[in-house]
Amino acid sequence: MVSNKLVFDDYRSIIHAFIGGLVKILSITNHLIALGLILTFVIYELRERDNHEKTLGDFIEFMVGYLIASCLTD
Repeated sequence: MVSNKLVFDDYRSIIHAFIGGLVKILSITNHLIALGLILTFVIYELRERDNHEKTLGDFIEFMVGYLIASCLTD
């Protein structure tokens, strides 16, 4: 289980959520740009030197942004 200290723990967490929301909004109009942004985020996160729990927290933040944008756009 991911500790709540690893999710939304710094200013970059807001950026992760924003990118997730942006991917959802872009997926409505341009699938290729959204896919490119997803791949860039995943590659960046996997290459980062953080521990696995922190990386999982970053993916959760991304998905929270995606889900919020999904609720607002559907």
